[in-house]
Amino acid sequence: MSDAIQDLLFGAFSQPVDDTLAHRQLAVCALNVQGPSVNRAQRLAEWLTSTGSNALILTELHPSDGGRRLIASLRATGYETVLPSGWQNAKHFCALAVKGFADVKPADLTAFDGRVTAATLSSKAGEIQLVGIYGPANGMTDLSSASRADFQGRCLAWLRHNAAKRVVIGGDLNTIEPGHRPPLPHFRDHDYAFYRGLIELGANDAYRAVQPDGEDHSWTNPLHGAQRLDHIFVSPAAGHLTSCTYDHYPRTGVLTDHSAILVSIDTCI
Repeated sequence: MSDAIQDLLFGAFSQPVDDTLAHRQLAVCALNVQGPSVNRAQRLAEWLTSTGSNALILTELHPSDGGRRLIASLRATGYETVLPSGWQNAKHFCALAVKGFADVKPADLTAFDGRVTAATLSSKAGEIQLVGIYGPANGMTDLSSASRADFQGRCLAWLRHNAAKRVVIGGDLNTIEPGHRPPLPHFRDHDYAFYRGLIELGANDAYRAVQPDGEDHSWTNPLHGAQRLDHIFVSPAAGHLTSCTYDHYPRTGVLTDHSAILVSIDTCI
């Protein structure tokens, strides 16, 4: 079935966010969608549309029927999708879906095998760069640590050279903040250095900026504990950060195994 036919059959399920929101606000939702089945993809699309977000960062997408269904359903409600080069052959990838922007300019990030996707969004409020990241999972082995450290170093190097002054960075980074509660000994120094490196770019951890004493976690596991793996970082120049919350329904409602993080930024500054 073609993407165009899927758009017609599966897209008209709820009222999408109004295009004019992009003139004054960037409402971001970042969610690990856990390689959805076709059925779960449709439920995810309905939930994502209901959030009122005009920018979605979707991680752990697979080029499967479910992944294609999710992309087609979002397109059918008016979202423009930004997919990494070669996504059709990737094991998993990060996608952006945005709505109401006058122009969307993707960045060339072929070196990251689909794990990093970025675009510059233009509206009456100016240009803002949106960067989605799906960090490698913590396999708790030396090999996993080396793989994560390599990815994190390359990612920070790219951001240092290419991040705009007005930038929003988010996704399932598969890393935690220093001082995370509960303590998680299987994370290593390079994981914390990755988090600090994003702060050193001049961006703020949106959740900590809004809720300095917040105790939310975005992924839980009986063996490995509760972890805040999903983050959004916002540069001060992007606008006025008005809210940042975790919505746990995607996890508790079995849409995926992660909670979503939602941020609202007033961009008319």
